[in-house]
Amino acid sequence: MYDYAKNNGIKEFVTVTSVVGERIVKRSLIPCTLIGTGAVHLVGNTKSVVLCIAVDDRF
Repeated sequence: MYDYAKNNGIKEFVTVTSVVGERIVKRSLIPCTLIGTGAVHLVGNTKSVVLCIAVDDRF
């Protein structure tokens, strides 16, 4: 995905993920920030957040 984004001028990915997915992304040292207030929302029965993942040299 990184190569595709760099080759097509994509600057960031925005994704809805579970709080477990957020933890995995952060532990993988992928730079990301929460969008909005960072509040946890229920999507079905899953606690979810919205992440912005930058596509830059830190990635």
